[in-house]
Amino acid sequence: PLDGSAKRTALITGGVHGGEDLAHWVMVGLLDYIMGASAEAQALRRRYKILVYPMINAPGRAGGGWRGSWTQGTAGADDPNRHWHDVAGLEIVSKTKTAIAADIGTTAKDWSLDFHGYYPINFEIQSLATDSVQARFVSLLGTNSGQTVNNVITYNAGYFNTYARDTLGFKLPLTAEHGDPVQHSDGVLAAYGAAMVPTLATMAAEGAFGIVATPGNAVAAGITATITTAGV
Repeated sequence: PLDGSAKRTALITGGVHGGEDLAHWVMVGLLDYIMGASAEAQALRRRYKILVYPMINAPGRAGGGWRGSWTQGTAGADDPNRHWHDVAGLEIVSKTKTAIAADIGTTAKDWSLDFHGYYPINFEIQSLATDSVQARFVSLLGTNSGQTVNNVITYNAGYFNTYARDTLGFKLPLTAEHGDPVQHSDGVLAAYGAAMVPTLATMAAEGAFGIVATPGNAVAAGITATITTAGV
């Protein structure tokens, strides 16, 4: 950061449910844009250490599973997104938890996005509680992407976003769901993911995560942008 402060931590995860592969393309859109040359992307990279775990449930994806890890039973017993609160259990969960904790260290933790492919809804954000920060994210994302974003409050002790909030301490732990009841092109999916970058940059500039505005700090200066399919 230009103000000399320590980088804060952001977290991007995908593939917790191995078969929900549609979400991968939205996550790619986000990652491509956040690694680009835009002012928003550079501002977020300057402010954050962004940890990315793109394919957590590799055994489920490689084995053709829809949700499970193929390592523990049936009827939901092998659903990774019901076991993040376990002390021990699914290997793909326990090993990921160890890696994330080590990578985060003691840095301040602001936002977390976990990508899923919940097929009945095209664009949906799930959070754990109704609050102004989460509502602002959904509102800005709808504006920046041009899509109707469904806002859902849902809780399970074993969800990754519950773990991100209650154990890791992230201020804005969200699950991003993407389905295809109405089919969209790859470009539209990528543009939707890319729109999350100016959304987060604007929220940081507004002080949503407790970042103090300082002269020359690109995030704190207040950045907005319009993301279009043609621009991705």
